[in-house]
Amino acid sequence: MVTIKGLKDCTLQDILSAWNRGFEGYFVKMEFSYEQFIKRMAQEELSAEHSILLYDGGIPVGIVLNGIREVHGEKQAWNGGTGIAPEYRGRGLGRLAIAECLRIYEQEGVKKATLEAIQDNHSAIHLYEKMRYKLVGRLMNYVCKNPILLKDTSSSYRAEFRAPTEIARLSFYDEHIPWQTLRRSIPNGEGLVMIDESGKECAYAIFQRIWQEDGRLPAVYLYQLRIDAEAKLEAAKVLLESVMQLKASSLYVVNLPLGNDVMVEALKEIGFEETIGQVWMERIVVD
Repeated sequence: MVTIKGLKDCTLQDILSAWNRGFEGYFVKMEFSYEQFIKRMAQEELSAEHSILLYDGGIPVGIVLNGIREVHGEKQAWNGGTGIAPEYRGRGLGRLAIAECLRIYEQEGVKKATLEAIQDNHSAIHLYEKMRYKLVGRLMNYVCKNPILLKDTSSSYRAEFRAPTEIARLSFYDEHIPWQTLRRSIPNGEGLVMIDESGKECAYAIFQRIWQEDGRLPAVYLYQLRIDAEAKLEAAKVLLESVMQLKASSLYVVNLPLGNDVMVEALKEIGFEETIGQVWMERIVVD
C-alpha cells in the first residue's frame, strides 16, 4: 500500500533515494549528491514542510518538491520536481502525489500553482492538464560554449552594471516569469542594462557568475533577458556581447520565455544554441 509522508518527516537517505530513482531515465540528468540536493533546496526556496515522499511499505518510490513564497502580493507555489520510480510509473501515483500537493497548497492559502515540464514529456503534461493546470507559455534554454568576442565592438549603446533590485524598477521589467528566474532564486545575482544614445534604458540581463576556487569563471547563467518593445536587434546583441566580456568558458540562458523574437534572433546570431524546451503551466488554487 502506498502512503504519503511530508519531507520533513523523512530521512535524507530516503529523500535522495526517492529523487534519484524518481528521475531515472529522464530527458536530462537529474541525479544529485547530498550536497547538490541540499544546495538546490536552499537556492530555490524549496520547502521540506510542503514537499512529499511516497512510500510502498518502507521503500521510498516517489517525490514532489514544492516551494511556497509570496510573489507580487499573493502566495504562489512551485512544483520543483515530480519523480516516480520506474517500476511504479503508470499506476496513478503521479496523480495521487499532485492531488496531495494541491491539498497542501489550498491549506496554505496559495493563490496560484506553477510548474515547468520538458516539452517532450507528454505523459507528465497530460497529467498536469488532467489536474487542471493550463499552458501559459513556452520556454527555451540556450548554451554558448567558448564564446568568441566580436572584433568590432563599437556601438551607439553602452552597458551599465546595476543591482537586480534597480533593474526591477525599469518600466519594461517583466515580473511574470518562471520561479527559477525570479530574483529571489538567484543568489549573488548581477545585472546589466543597455542604454541608447538618447540615455534611455532599452534592454537588461540578470545573471549569475559561477566561480571556481582557483579564480576561473567556467560559467555564467543568464536568468533574465529582456528588451524594450521599441528597441532594435542591435541593443539585444550588444547586451549579449557585454556579458561575453566577462570571459566565462560557457554561457547558459535559463528558461527564456518565448515570444520576444528580437532576443531569440540575437541569441542565435551571437552563437547560442537551443538545448531543452519546456512548457510553463499554472493553476488557480484559491480564487
